[in-house]
Amino acid sequence: MANKTLSTLPQHTRRWTEKTLPWLDTFWDDDLGLIWSPSAGPDQPHHDVRGTIWYTLGLLLRGAAGDWTRRNGQNRLAFQVVYLIISLCPPSARF
Repeated sequence: MANKTLSTLPQHTRRWTEKTLPWLDTFWDDDLGLIWSPSAGPDQPHHDVRGTIWYTLGLLLRGAAGDWTRRNGQNRLAFQVVYLIISLCPPSARF
């Protein structure tokens, strides 16, 4: 995982990740370090923990300006969960 970046992903995966991350950036809640659920209606907003974990993995791969601060800020739990999941996967199952 240490050498993985967006540029090392398969083209299809990279394309979807590059399209999804900027969209998810708009749902980021700086106060809680989670993303707002994109599927929640305006009358019942809530945070998306599972989505935050996937988003954090995308931040690790993207590595753009501000991503390090975002993922090591209040998003530390999601960052740790991603690393735990990756460490439990056998090397052959890691993207």
